[in-house]
Amino acid sequence: MFHTKQCNDEEFSNVELLRSDISIATKLHTQLCRSQNKELNSSLPAVKESEKKSSHIMTECVKFRNAAQIWWEQPAQTLVPWVTEDNLNLSQYLDQFASHAATLKKMQLVS
Repeated sequence: MFHTKQCNDEEFSNVELLRSDISIATKLHTQLCRSQNKELNSSLPAVKESEKKSSHIMTECVKFRNAAQIWWEQPAQTLVPWVTEDNLNLSQYLDQFASHAATLKKMQLVS
């Protein structure tokens, strides 16, 4: 035989308040999840683009390092402007490097 306890008005009110609080918390959780998913989906393309750019920059850095190493090993690198690597002579490479370095500094100041 089951014994059931009668709830008084105060206990019933507390249960209803608890149910209401749980409902509100569930709705807030659902809204938060939607908001986070929306934010993630909107920022993901920018993250992918930044990753692509950084990969390109790293590739260019390696190419520059290799080119600089080739020129460094040549004692008369500034006296032979017709000698090129990737269609650039030493002066052009240094100008390009300075331009890229300035761009990176600007990007760091913006972020």
